[in-house]
Parts: sequence; C-alpha cells; structure tokens
Amino acid sequence: MIFPTEPILAVSVILSLPVLFALWTYRKDPSKLGLRIAVHAGTLLAATVTHLLLAKTWQVSAVLWSALILFVGGWLIEFVGERTGFPFGRYRYGTYLYPRLFGVPLAVPVGYMVVLPTVWGVADQLTRGSRGFDFICFAALAATLWDLILDPLFVHWKAWSWEKAGGYFGIPWSNFFGWFIVTATMSLIVNPGPLNTNPLIRVFTSSCIIGIATLLLHLPSQRPGIVATLTVGVLLVLMAR
Repeated sequence: MIFPTEPILAVSVILSLPVLFALWTYRKDPSKLGLRIAVHAGTLLAATVTHLLLAKTWQVSAVLWSALILFVGGWLIEFVGERTGFPFGRYRYGTYLYPRLFGVPLAVPVGYMVVLPTVWGVADQLTRGSRGFDFICFAALAATLWDLILDPLFVHWKAWSWEKAGGYFGIPWSNFFGWFIVTATMSLIVNPGPLNTNPLIRVFTSSCIIGIATLLLHLPSQRPGIVATLTVGVLLVLMAR
C-alpha cells in the first residue's frame, strides 16, 4: 500500500522540497532557472504519487484512461482557453514554463493529473462514497478552493497573466467559475471508481498547507494567504468531521 499510515508532515516534506528550492533560488536567479526546475519537478512528483495511489484500487487500464483524459483534456482546455478566453477569461502564459506543445506548457496539463485525483479523495470523504451529483460538486468545489492558492502564486511568479485584472486579487472571477465547470466535467467523464481516500486527502491537505505557507511568506501582500486559509480551512474542518 502506498503511504498506508504516513502523517501529513511526511507528505508535506516530500512535496515541499521543490517549493523550498524555488523559494531559495527565486530572488537570487534572474533567469528563474531554479523556479522552472522546481515547478516541473514538484508537478511530476505529485502526479506520480496521485496515480500510484489510484493504482491501489483501480485496474491499470483505468489509471491510464484517467491520466489520458486529464492530460489531453487539460492540454485541450488550456489551448482553447489561451486563444479564446473561454472558459477562464483571457490570459497569456509567461516566458519561463517550458517545454510547450503548441504554446501550452506541458506542466499545466500534468497539473490536472495532480488536482483531480486528490479532490476526488476529498469528495469521496465528504459524500461517504457517493458518485452522484454531490460528488461532482464537492470535487469541483475543492479544486476551485485549491485554485484560490495556486493562481495568485503563479501570477506572482509570472507563469501567466490576465488581460483584465480584477475580482480576486487581480484574478477575474470567470477563472474560478470556469475552473469549477472544467473540473466538474472531467470528474463526470472519468467517473472515478473506488478510491484510496485517506492518502489522496493527505496529498491534498499537504499541498494546500505548502501553498498557503508560500502565499503568506512570499507574496508582497498576505491577504491572499489569509483568505485561502479561511476558505480551505472550512473544507478541511468538514472533512475532519
């Protein structure tokens, strides 16, 4: 069993290593090479962990199907989104996320492979194993709350920028509405089977803790970190209950 009894702290340490490396090199390296390495290493590490966890309860073919849907679907959504502004709003990628496929950094669809399995674990816990409409909504809600952490951080790092700043600390509300719809649709398409729930929740929780700490310590304003703490904190309390 992958991570059968591991504490949240252990997972946090593993997943935080690329982030710590990024923060260590960010201000000292004008080329942001360390940040590039950290983003890609952290995303690949987390995607590998989540899909190994899926493999504990799914057939290999189901894991590969999920990975294909999330990667290809994520790439297609981002390809259309950057060119049309649908469904997130108009944005442009920065200069340091490479390699790319037709303009879309490959780290971004790999990120879908991290977010979706972990929020399925959250939804599985909150719905007690349901796969109905409530499961889809909770999964999309958890993914959207996670984006309250990710988007301010990556905008600050200039991984992407919004054509019209506004809404949530310069990020348009359309981004979060679009993200909710996208993650709900992907969850509906994959229709995840039985899950190794607790380890997936630990990955989600650890990633949120790391992201919130980075927001609070690294951004010029602590307000995004405070809001993310309150909103994600409510979700964690619901899971604990």
